[in-house]
Amino acid sequence: MWRQRHLLYLAQAGGSGYRVYKSSEYMSGVYRNWLNFCRRSRNRMRLIVQVGFTALTNGYVLGFIKGKIYKGPTKALCVPGLNCYSCPGALGACPIGSLQAVLGSRNYRFSFYIIGFLIFIGSLIGRFVCGWLCPFGLIQDLLYKIPFSETERGRTCPDISGWYG
Repeated sequence: MWRQRHLLYLAQAGGSGYRVYKSSEYMSGVYRNWLNFCRRSRNRMRLIVQVGFTALTNGYVLGFIKGKIYKGPTKALCVPGLNCYSCPGALGACPIGSLQAVLGSRNYRFSFYIIGFLIFIGSLIGRFVCGWLCPFGLIQDLLYKIPFSETERGRTCPDISGWYG
C-alpha cells in the first residue's frame, strides 16, 4: 500500500490546467524528516558496530608495535567476515583464507570445520556479516566518503581492446 501511494501521481486542479505532483513532493515534511533521522541513526549505529568489530578482531596492538603476527590459540578459530590472516593485529583466522589453505595443502583433507562455520554463520545471520561485521565493508564505507569532483566520477577506463592486436 505504501509503495502504491508513493508511486501515485497526484493531480491538483489549477487555473490553466492540471499540475502533476510526484508523491515525494507531496509527502509531509515531518514524515520526510523522520525517515532521514532513521537512516542517519542506522548508518551511525552501523559505523559503530563496524569499528567495534574491527577493533575486536584486529585488537592485538602488540603485534603492530613489534611487527610480528599473533600466533595465540584464537588464531585457530575463524571469525565471521573477511580478516587478513597475516595482519599483525588479527586475533582470528579468515574463513575463506583458512579454506584456501586447506584446499591448497599437500595432504588435502576436507575441512568440515570451516565449511560448517560458513554454512552456520550464513544461515544464522546471512548478509549481516558483509554489511555490518566485515572489516572490508568498513573500508569500503570510509572510501565512499572521500569527496570527488563530478568530473573525476564521470571518468571511465580507457578502451584497451585495440592494444593487443
